[in-house]
Amino acid sequence: MSKTFSIIGSALAFGAVMLTPVAAQAAPPPNNAAQAAPVRATALWQRIVELERDVNRAEARKTISHREAAALRGDVVKLKQQYRRYKANGISPSEARTLDSGIERVRARLVRQKRDDNGRVEQQAPVDHRTH
Repeated sequence: MSKTFSIIGSALAFGAVMLTPVAAQAAPPPNNAAQAAPVRATALWQRIVELERDVNRAEARKTISHREAAALRGDVVKLKQQYRRYKANGISPSEARTLDSGIERVRARLVRQKRDDNGRVEQQAPVDHRTH
């Protein structure tokens, strides 16, 4: 009989242990800035990397000059440095806005540089030198 009580007691104790963590678990916090911060930081970094890729692509396609690309790359490097400084202590909403503004400013410069035509190698139609 004591064996039966021992098994029942063990089963009850095991059940109590198994149920306690579920009951004691805190509900996940609501979707707030603390949860959004890592996602926002990752998205900002991805946008900086994408901007760098776009600068490199524009130079490779000769839609911007080497000098224009170098200046834009310098701006991207500054954005990366700024991101790393902010990321060290967690990116605050105002820092995220600062980075976002910087990314948009460099992207706008890239678009302007692509449209100004001074980096393009002009493609002229072949000239027919044959006489008729």
